[in-house]
Amino acid sequence: AAHAEVRRRAVSALRSINGALHELAVENDPDPNRIFDLDSEFHRTLVSWGAGPRLLVLHESIKPQTERYFRIYTSSIVDRIDVSVAEHEQIVAAIEAGDPDAAVRAVEANWHNGAERLVQAIEKLGERGSW
Repeated sequence: AAHAEVRRRAVSALRSINGALHELAVENDPDPNRIFDLDSEFHRTLVSWGAGPRLLVLHESIKPQTERYFRIYTSSIVDRIDVSVAEHEQIVAAIEAGDPDAAVRAVEANWHNGAERLVQAIEKLGERGSW
């Protein structure tokens, strides 16, 4: 029963964030910074609910590296944010169903697809910045 309550609260938090992201996705001229912030909040919330202390430390150590690239290129992929919203919903649905294997597959798909979207943006726009 305690696990079900934790899952319910996590699902509620994630759906709220993803709902706000969906609202931006259907706008004519969405703010790329707001999209980035909400997407980051979704992933930070997901990790905070599901990660143990060691994974949380690892995640926090690598996140700044990925955020630099995603923040720069977010404006070039705003027209595809609906895809991320749908991928996020698959993650949330799997958590809600209590299906950890499906949740892992959905998280991995979102991560790989997000990385592919980033690669396409970099190839299209060229390298930005030098870190």
